[in-house]
Amino acid sequence: MSGVALYGDLEAALSHGGQVDVRHRLETVKILPPTGQNDPELYGAITEVGINKVEAQAPRRRRVFCMAVTSEVGLGRGRPSSWSTAIDQLCYGGGDRRRLMVLAAGNLRGEIAAPDYPDRNDLEEVESPAQAWNPLVVGAFTDKIGIFHPDFNGWQPVAPAGELSPASRTSGVWDRQWPIRPDVVFEGGNFAHDGVNPASAIDDLQLITTHYRPQMRLFETFGDTSAAAALGSHLLRRRFGCPAPALARNRASSRGAFGRMDAGDACTDRGGCAGTESSHASPIRMGRT
Repeated sequence: MSGVALYGDLEAALSHGGQVDVRHRLETVKILPPTGQNDPELYGAITEVGINKVEAQAPRRRRVFCMAVTSEVGLGRGRPSSWSTAIDQLCYGGGDRRRLMVLAAGNLRGEIAAPDYPDRNDLEEVESPAQAWNPLVVGAFTDKIGIFHPDFNGWQPVAPAGELSPASRTSGVWDRQWPIRPDVVFEGGNFAHDGVNPASAIDDLQLITTHYRPQMRLFETFGDTSAAAALGSHLLRRRFGCPAPALARNRASSRGAFGRMDAGDACTDRGGCAGTESSHASPIRMGRT
């Protein structure tokens, strides 16, 4: 995930062989314990402590906070959880310390069957804390449909190009007074199937990122809403330059639910949006009508 947040999808860089221009840095803080699980009632407090630890090192640094950890605990058709409430408060920051946070919408759990797409995506709700109002909640779409490895001859992609990624959740079953989620979608890869067995996230249809142990190998594949959230954070920092959090969030989500966004969008570092509309941007399936 860190590789996508820093470099984006490395497929383009590896194909042209040019220099990769890195315009931002990474900071990380761990919120999951080495063993066992955190108490769900403390998810919000633990997230707040993690953010405070990062900000204490450089209080004036402008940041995009990215979190791909989600939970089924506290789901209720869009109703706030203690965790989502804490996220809203962290984003608001008392009004004078607002934060730009990017959250993953969450992935379908268990095996993915091609015939269930996209109905299952409409029925399985976005996970906590993505029911929060103030962060930018990112789902996944995909343009990756090319299958080239000979081991997968005859396999077909689950999602057509330009549609919701097979593992991405939505808010289609939420009550209408709650926000529509996700706000925006980024590339999250695709799944492939042989017509008989459950679908698989094969390498041809995933993003390329750095491996966490470069002494073993340099690259790894990555996908789903975690990759989409990391890619969204990358493009927000690279293209928007971290203007006012509310402005960046509104710019990113201005396409409505669900809006596609890619590297064609841009904003100036002065806080004003100056980018051009991406020729590849188009509305994706509505989570609720």
